Amino acid sequence: MDLLQFIKNEGYVSASFASLDGENIQLILKDLASTEDLYEWMNITPTSISYYPYERVPYMVCYMNCLHDESVLKLQLIKA
Repeated sequence: MDLLQFIKNEGYVSASFASLDGENIQLILKDLASTEDLYEWMNITPTSISYYPYERVPYMVCYMNCLHDESVLKLQLIKA
């Protein structure tokens, strides 16, 4: 399953997150061509992803293993 296409099909138009170095980033999903572009902007390659569509502010959590430690990146999803 293509993650980027899935979140676009769910009606989301942008996403925001705090990068691993603390910078706040907002992405316009239509500007991304593929899931790999999304991962490149997030500067991660997740090992698993959880989706929480029914929260007040829907989000995804991307998990990645980094040298015996599990890191997490929270990606807030925004509809038009």
